[in-house]
Amino acid sequence: MNFVFFGTKKSMSEAYLGDTRIPVTQIIPLSMSVAQQKTLEKDGYEATSVKLTKSKTREIPSLIDQKPGDTVSPLDTVKAGCTVSVHGTTKGKGFAGVVKRWNFAGGFKTHGQPDRHRAPGSIGQGTTPGRVHKGKKMAGRMGGDSLTLKNLLVVAVDDHSLWVKGPIPGTSNTLLRLTVTSTGDAPNLTYLKGFSLPTPPTNTKPAPETPDSPPESPAPTPEALEPSPEKPTPEKSEPASKTPEATPEPTPEVAASTPEPTTSPTPEKEPDSTPVKETVT
Repeated sequence: MNFVFFGTKKSMSEAYLGDTRIPVTQIIPLSMSVAQQKTLEKDGYEATSVKLTKSKTREIPSLIDQKPGDTVSPLDTVKAGCTVSVHGTTKGKGFAGVVKRWNFAGGFKTHGQPDRHRAPGSIGQGTTPGRVHKGKKMAGRMGGDSLTLKNLLVVAVDDHSLWVKGPIPGTSNTLLRLTVTSTGDAPNLTYLKGFSLPTPPTNTKPAPETPDSPPESPAPTPEALEPSPEKPTPEKSEPASKTPEATPEPTPEVAASTPEPTTSPTPEKEPDSTPVKETVT
């Protein structure tokens, strides 16, 4: 059986499915508290009475798994890509004439007709049948009618609201009855005013290893990370001091054969014999 829930109309916006611009309407789903389960034996029909607010109670098709006091959240069932039918009440326009209410063309704007531009014209025959047929389009109260729009696509869903493709009957905060008729894949939503698009998943695949890259060293085991107990180091023995080797003395024959270096005497300077002239002041 199709799932039925209620919501309130908020406002309209725009969205892009790929490169196509479409109008969307924001709807706030209402949590439903199960008030009563009506059975065929006791009430003559099966239904579930749910409480929307303190003063609003509605009936929906029977929810067998729910008990009185349980809370049903519509957002747990409705997802992007679903198709819904929306039932609501249109805006009231008050008393309207035939041109506005039924799109009549009006009378001629010439031949001396100053006040027949928006008149309804003839409303029936003469003596036969002598009455106005039922359902004749005439002036009267306009708007305030029940209207159901079918096969509307759910474009996006977040934690507290959903967006439906196209306009919805009624004013803001109008109570709507929605029925999920089918499910499907989420549309290719590229932009929606006031809605944050989910970030695409990042590529987590590891890069392929090149043959030239050295092999990775294995991770150290917990045992290798534990400090090893200190081992006593043996004392190093000092090496024995080496005695310098004695250089052999030259033999007398070798000493005699080696010539002694000769040094030339430096000549002494002769005293300067030039007389010094004395200056008399």
